[in-house]
Amino acid sequence: MSTFPLRISEDLKHMAAAQAEAAGVSFNQFIATTLAARVGAQTEITTTSPSVAPVPCGEGQKKSSATQVSAPHHATTTKSNRPQTGGDGENIFAAARLSRIKYKSKTEGASGMASPTETIDCKTLDEFWSYISPIGKLFDKNDSKFIYRGQGNSDWGLIPKIYRKDIITKYKSRMLSTLSTHPGQVFFEFAMLSQFICHCDSIGLPILGDLMEFRTYFKHDKVMGLHGIDTTTWPEDRVIPLMALAQHHGIPTRLLDWSDNPYVACYFAAASGVFDASCENCDKIAVFGINVNAVVYEKHIKHIKVPGSISNNVSAQNGSFILVNNSGNRDTEFMTDVSLESQLIDSPRSPILKKVTLPRALADKLLARCDKFGFTAATIFPGYDGAAKATLEGIRPATRS
Repeated sequence: MSTFPLRISEDLKHMAAAQAEAAGVSFNQFIATTLAARVGAQTEITTTSPSVAPVPCGEGQKKSSATQVSAPHHATTTKSNRPQTGGDGENIFAAARLSRIKYKSKTEGASGMASPTETIDCKTLDEFWSYISPIGKLFDKNDSKFIYRGQGNSDWGLIPKIYRKDIITKYKSRMLSTLSTHPGQVFFEFAMLSQFICHCDSIGLPILGDLMEFRTYFKHDKVMGLHGIDTTTWPEDRVIPLMALAQHHGIPTRLLDWSDNPYVACYFAAASGVFDASCENCDKIAVFGINVNAVVYEKHIKHIKVPGSISNNVSAQNGSFILVNNSGNRDTEFMTDVSLESQLIDSPRSPILKKVTLPRALADKLLARCDKFGFTAATIFPGYDGAAKATLEGIRPATRS
């Protein structure tokens, strides 16, 4: 067992050891590199490596590869001159969690804890349609309640848009580098939502739950006063309706869109696979299902159901959201590309996430079948824009099925 002059729990020590095994590095090297590079605690640590079974990590965005580091298995001492702002246990936990997110297992179902995702690769449209049925053998479980999400590339992780590196680069590039911390990310998100409110006000668009009490709270000094040191409680429940509305109108947020209806997810997977240029070179599309009855026991993700009156799109899509945690303090750099899968890798309930794939070559046929069952852009985006989108999708040459 490790010898720590720091006051941290046995769980944290075992977690750090497990993540070192999953990353392919020694326990000592893991502690030394993560604390020196990420936390910078002004302390000295002497450890010896325990024996812990390896733990597979979750999927990353677009086939990111695992980082391999070679290190001798002997006691290591490391020092850092950066000031320490949190407790030793907190810093060890932060370091371990950052590395847990960063590293990725090359294969699902590796030895150790179960993979967070059960994947079913279908070869035909009929097989796929049978698997995603809410009364099929995969999702019709007495003790389960599944929600669904479709993506045009099965290799993409389930990453909230605001966490994606390309989005950060595109919209946050003009901000100072000091805003690369977690509170800096909260300021970035607050600034976008604040601008969204201003533009809604300028043309008289209502925002659900928009009372004077909320306006008093949703000011820079109040928000940053509450979340400027530690971002664990961001976003507060009173911000979620605004976030959900903004999300459904194109603003990137921490929320992931899901639907109670698997055929809505099928439409999004098929339409993205057919029309999204970023999916042109992908092999498969995917529909994900997650058991919300199990989500309630998870620490790092949260299922959120909002009133349908927030947006016509939410009600038409039988929509709800999953909030993926990515919090930290002002001395910790904000991590991009944090996925839902990465927050489930050490869950004792895994796999609670199902992924059903279909060759992208059949996306046209899937889109046509969704049309036959009444799931089109017109029904999913009720309004003139949805009707126009459905018209263009309908006249595009496709193989009907």
